[in-house]
Amino acid sequence: MTKHLPLLLFIGLALNINNDLFAQNKSKFNKPKMTGKEKAEAKIEKDKRIKKRKERDDRVEKEKKIELEAKEKKLKEKLEKECENNKKYTIGFMTFKDDLYGITEEIVSLFRTNCYNVKVFEVVSWFAENELEDNINEYHIKKAQEELGLDRLIYGYTYIAEKGNDYQNQLEWTTISPLLVTEIEWLDTIIKTIEIKNEIAKQKFSAESSGNYIYCTAFYLDPKTSGKIFIYQNVPIKKIN
Repeated sequence: MTKHLPLLLFIGLALNINNDLFAQNKSKFNKPKMTGKEKAEAKIEKDKRIKKRKERDDRVEKEKKIELEAKEKKLKEKLEKECENNKKYTIGFMTFKDDLYGITEEIVSLFRTNCYNVKVFEVVSWFAENELEDNINEYHIKKAQEELGLDRLIYGYTYIAEKGNDYQNQLEWTTISPLLVTEIEWLDTIIKTIEIKNEIAKQKFSAESSGNYIYCTAFYLDPKTSGKIFIYQNVPIKKIN
């Protein structure tokens, strides 16, 4: 008897479960059918819930739209105010030294987009008339700025340099990091796979970002101290083939 006790217990448990399921199904099938009036009332209640949920969603969507429009309006007003303020300033540009790729024009365009009053031709003409195109120093920049009535005169130079692949492997490819070791083997494998994928992505990005770049240094002179104020200082601006 003792030998067959587990089997008997299992059979008893199974019978109890079946009886419960049978009782539930019986109760379900014996449930009285709804009358036509009850069905109509249930449909009305359902429609009310759907309508209420739709009204709530519409209200939330409308509030989001109003909030977005308010933010856009505020940003537009801020940009318009900055634009009006920037129009007060006249910024001169002298073509950057060794600029063979139009970096000067790109920066000029950026200043114009932000509503500054930009002078380029007048500045280039001044340096040409004074035969200073190839021998520009801080004194010449300050003198040109004063004689042309500029608030700032921006000048600089460009050069091409190779940006190397600075990727350094941070992962032991054959072992998992001790900090990530767990007792669950399949989880170890998943974590290790994620680590490797992330490291491959870093390696790929570093490889793709390496190559020849145009570097730029651009500055203007502080009106009070005549010291250089850098806009860019040895910054890679554009990748070239």
